[in-house]
Amino acid sequence: MKTQYENKVMSSLLLFVDHEVTQKGDAYTNHGSAFYKIDSLFSDYYVYASPYKQLVSDTSVAATVSVSTITEDSGTATATTSTNHLLRTGDTVVISGADQSAYNASFVVTVTGNTTFTFSIASGTGAVSGTIVVVKKPEVLTGIYFSAPGTTDFTEGPMFVQSGTPPWGFDSINHMQGQLYFTGDSDPVGGSGISGSYAIKEFNVFLTSMPEEQLLFETKLALNPRTSDANPAVGMEANAQSYPAIFIKDNGGTSEEFALGGVEDTIVNARAIVLADSMFSLDATCGILKDTVRKNMPIVAQTGLSLNALGGFTGVNYDYTDTATEGYCYIDRVTVSKNIANRGDFENLNPNVFSAFVDFELHNHRMPRL
Repeated sequence: MKTQYENKVMSSLLLFVDHEVTQKGDAYTNHGSAFYKIDSLFSDYYVYASPYKQLVSDTSVAATVSVSTITEDSGTATATTSTNHLLRTGDTVVISGADQSAYNASFVVTVTGNTTFTFSIASGTGAVSGTIVVVKKPEVLTGIYFSAPGTTDFTEGPMFVQSGTPPWGFDSINHMQGQLYFTGDSDPVGGSGISGSYAIKEFNVFLTSMPEEQLLFETKLALNPRTSDANPAVGMEANAQSYPAIFIKDNGGTSEEFALGGVEDTIVNARAIVLADSMFSLDATCGILKDTVRKNMPIVAQTGLSLNALGGFTGVNYDYTDTATEGYCYIDRVTVSKNIANRGDFENLNPNVFSAFVDFELHNHRMPRL
């Protein structure tokens, strides 16, 4: 069956929610790990998975903060920002706007306070002047490193999808699943190890048709491992679902006559079921989604995503803000309702899951009979 308007709206809402939460909430953690072989759901493909899902694929996500001062002492630069920088130790940032060119580069930072961080630079570089900003971006996985069989020395690479360099069958990267796909008559990776740098979303985003009761009370969701924990030496299986997560479902809608000539006001009602691991995260996410009211949500064109049939990235970066669109939906109403009062009444509900419903009313003026 051909893709219909309702399909486009729901997939576009998933991408919209994913971008809003990741961008405005700075809701990701840069990390890196080995990838591990798992059972493949596709014939003729070999699948290697990270211990986490989902991974950030949107290259438009970025956070910019103004820098008040940068000083340098014995090769350690100390930056002070005008507001809370929200950085974490180990983040890679890009500094620009400095009159001293040595500072206009990428650096790995050590956080020393809400408005201060340090990084290494050549000794004697000195203090800096200019209109300086620091930009934090997620590590979007585009290539991998591999090690010789029996070692963990990941020195070969980077290798990119469909690049023609070993391993020859590196077909694509599925960020939504945290997986790498390889092809070949036999596993082209063999006994080699694979690693990569990536950003883990704080909230996974899924489309679902399951009833809310089943999601809340019957589905057993695993907590996404924390990067502060020791890396679990196992890849997350394709059918595994983890939280924190946002499940988006179509709750129906209607079409109402709007203007002469067959113009209809097509209304789509959609619900986001938010499952968080803390009340703070739940409130923050619901607040971000509530603030989308009276925004225009882009309807992403089928040609706007450079993915293969497996949902894998094939070498063309995904930038949500630069994705081809075919119109917009107006978000007329957003309603948030928390599901806390009766949590103790359901013995099957994980007591560490905090949940809420966010209901969207999406409007679009269309001529569906043409």
